[in-house]
Amino acid sequence: MKKVKKYILETGTDKWLDEKERKELEIRESIFIVEGPKGIVVSYETEGVHWIIDSLDETFEIDVYKKPDETGIPIFPRYKIEVTLRDIINTCEYEKCDVKDMVRKFGSRLDANYALLLESLKKIGLNLEEYDTNR
Repeated sequence: MKKVKKYILETGTDKWLDEKERKELEIRESIFIVEGPKGIVVSYETEGVHWIIDSLDETFEIDVYKKPDETGIPIFPRYKIEVTLRDIINTCEYEKCDVKDMVRKFGSRLDANYALLLESLKKIGLNLEEYDTNR
């Protein structure tokens, strides 16, 4: 079965944050970037929220957070940085995952997101029989 790639954005911090920022700030998210013959699906980990785009040169915003300390874990980003999807692909490490791993758990809302995600993957020209989509 074919796999999709989940990019770990934290692995790009050496390129996107300077040395001082890396001591105080962190990038938490991972994203899936799935290229097909008719487009690209980009999905935030792991609720199936996604969109279809045409180019890897499209700009993507990444949230940057203050690192947790004795006061707690910050829930709001300190700021955002803009990178292209091509930059993410060329900079970040990735894990190979099954399509079903693009949604972490299921309930009525996430089931609907997963169904839409599968339709989007078909729209970009992927044959879903080549992927493990069974939950």
